[in-house]
Amino acid sequence: MSRNASSAFLLLFAMGPVPCAAVAEEVAEPPPHFVGLVGTTVVERPQGSPVAGPAGVWDLRVGIGGMFSRHFAFELDGGPAFAGSEYAAFELTSGVVWAMTDRLYASARILVGVDPPLSVAGLPGVGMSFPLSPAIHLITQIDARIGLEGSIGALLSTGIVFES
Repeated sequence: MSRNASSAFLLLFAMGPVPCAAVAEEVAEPPPHFVGLVGTTVVERPQGSPVAGPAGVWDLRVGIGGMFSRHFAFELDGGPAFAGSEYAAFELTSGVVWAMTDRLYASARILVGVDPPLSVAGLPGVGMSFPLSPAIHLITQIDARIGLEGSIGALLSTGIVFES
């Protein structure tokens, strides 16, 4: 290696990596959003049983989420479920939400009932968002509940999203 080439190599090594303009631009991390929901089971078919109408089960949920790309967000929420006025279960839900348009979204969630019995269900669904302000949105969604034990049902939820 010539003396000039060695000097140039040492100079580049000492300078470290030189970022290009696209990499140098700082990308603002989107803030988290907070959600509060109330929902109910509108139709259900427990394993080995006939289809039944509204079960009188109400879910209350609070959660947090964040965008990890322009159209996709993750969410984690949890809360109690009540049969009538009696406590029935505590459930955690995690999932991914795809913002198809400014108002329409699809979701893929996993629901885990942790109290009293352990249960797991898939919750694919769709929903709509209605902005009240740039940081507050009303949402309504319908999810199919597909339990690992063989039950199926439909859940209807409505709530509010606060973007921080």
